[in-house]
Amino acid sequence: MADSRARQGLPPRRLTAAERRRARAEQKRIRQRAINRRVARHQRFVKRRVARRRALVRRNAELRRKGHAICFRSNGKRVCRVPRPLVCVKSSRTGRVSCRARKP
Repeated sequence: MADSRARQGLPPRRLTAAERRRARAEQKRIRQRAINRRVARHQRFVKRRVARRRALVRRNAELRRKGHAICFRSNGKRVCRVPRPLVCVKSSRTGRVSCRARKP
């Protein structure tokens, strides 16, 4: 439409107030959808990270209960150890208990 008007040497048609409102609302929806997708992607990432950490904590606790040793190489030697006990902390704000492997 605008191209045909330009070819005829006419100025571009002015949008009505209703058309401008619709265009603004459409742009707002498009922007909000992009934001929502980014937020959802980040939440999936966080949930995977938390699940991975919880799985490692469960594995550590299970190996410790069974008395299994984990073997690895350190300074060119083979070292086998039972995992260290977990450190569990209760959040004063939420009341949730969080267990993690102890840092060396």
